[in-house]
Amino acid sequence: EFPPSIQYKPGKNSLLGLSMRFCGLSGTIPSFISEFKSLTGLDFSENSLEGTIPDSLGSLTSLEYLNLHDNNLNGTLQQSLGQLSSLAAMAFGKN
Repeated sequence: EFPPSIQYKPGKNSLLGLSMRFCGLSGTIPSFISEFKSLTGLDFSENSLEGTIPDSLGSLTSLEYLNLHDNNLNGTLQQSLGQLSSLAAMAFGKN
């Protein structure tokens, strides 16, 4: 699961990049990630995340890089991800 120290604090959402690759994370991708509107890179690869990719990730309009490779995610890709015009690279393999 996501550690309690990683949580959304309103008014403090200027995070640009978040890499939590191979951190032993489990559970689902938290919906508060979409509150970081200035996020350009997001890497949750090589963990044990489950469930679907949240539709809310489609609101991260500054996102350039998304790596969710090697987790236990399922379902279809959300159409909202297709609206991310800044997205240059994404990886979803081994899910």
